Amino acid sequence: AKLALESLRPSAAALQAGADLVGSAALRAEPGRLLRCVGQRSASKWLGDKVGPPPRTDDAADKAWLYLAENPHIFETIAMDALAAAPAARKEALVRFFRKLLTPRGLLVYLRGFARMLYEDARPQAAAAGSSDPAINWSACWAWDAHINEEPFSDVHVLGKTLLCAVSGLLARGMLGSREEMVCPIDLHRDYYEQGGTVKWVSLHPCMHWMCARCAKDCRSRCEKIARQQAAEEGGGPPRAGWTCPMCRAPVEFTLATFRPRG
Repeated sequence: AKLALESLRPSAAALQAGADLVGSAALRAEPGRLLRCVGQRSASKWLGDKVGPPPRTDDAADKAWLYLAENPHIFETIAMDALAAAPAARKEALVRFFRKLLTPRGLLVYLRGFARMLYEDARPQAAAAGSSDPAINWSACWAWDAHINEEPFSDVHVLGKTLLCAVSGLLARGMLGSREEMVCPIDLHRDYYEQGGTVKWVSLHPCMHWMCARCAKDCRSRCEKIARQQAAEEGGGPPRAGWTCPMCRAPVEFTLATFRPRG
């Protein structure tokens, strides 16, 4: 299982190029190239943080994996949906893949091993200077987000989607803490999944912070108003174009929308 997992890892060059992708025209034209989760700067990092720590280093993750290993039947709907949607040429290979994966050993060795790769690739070997926590390699995280979505129904795509469903289900059962992505960091409304709440959220690129669409519109309008005022004070020249992320002050090249699931 270890050798097979290692073959799924993005190349070293791809891991270094992830930061270029999240602000690219190619992603703007084709948002589906990147696995995204509302509220998370990187979906793969979030998955790794939740269930990727090494065994016996995170009690919540250990208990979650024990629960999954004891209840592999909860993945049956995921497998059936994937097989129904897969192209005919891929169905037989997927049947064999799920037979291997959806056993206690397959989940604990293969799927947990995949989660651990996401966890480890997000962190360099040494901690950042002056910090007790390892610095995050965001480029590698974003490279994984793109790698998972690169080829639908490939092994890495199915593993990523299966892990995403598993983590979502564990969160719904209260086993891995709360859903941080429900909270817009600007207006603090816990409404992403609530009926009648804000249905449209956007990711800001290339920084990959999130907010509800209403707050994004307000932030952009506020930045444009300030730019016009500054231009007037400086002699009436053209205002500075663009706007900045209210969390990190990075320039925003574009936004990508996500809508709340039905039901």
